[in-house]
Amino acid sequence: MTITLLEGPTADAVVCSGAAPFRVADDESVCRYAVAHDGAFLVPDLQQDRRTRHLSLVDGRRGHLRSYASVPVHAPDGSMLARLEAWDSRPRVLTPEQLRMLEVLGGSVSTTVALRCGPGYAAGAVAAPSEPAPAVPVPALVSQTASLLEELQAPLIT
Repeated sequence: MTITLLEGPTADAVVCSGAAPFRVADDESVCRYAVAHDGAFLVPDLQQDRRTRHLSLVDGRRGHLRSYASVPVHAPDGSMLARLEAWDSRPRVLTPEQLRMLEVLGGSVSTTVALRCGPGYAAGAVAAPSEPAPAVPVPALVSQTASLLEELQAPLIT
């Protein structure tokens, strides 16, 4: 499982369960296809998918990944900041329960990011804050998110 920040021409897997953090060029990333979807993005067999079978993490040059599932992690303004990703070395179709669990985890990371960025930004808040929190500059938000995601690494390992 990884949490990948989307920043510029790269995808940075800043939290990884079972692997060291890594950086992939945008044109070598499965994430480049996922960012077009604000919800879940699933590829049950990366080697059979024409979009991904040539990627170095799939074809053996850098890895042997076979399946991919991800959900968005949102910034306080609602924009997509990262993807919470689940990978496997064999083809896999998620059950509805597994997909729901991934969505809940992604929502939890989004909420935690929002809470760290200041009052009034909690995802799903019912009422608008009485005083808007100051805007958090994007580089600071990415830095705060990377720190948070590093802290979350241990709970992602089950």
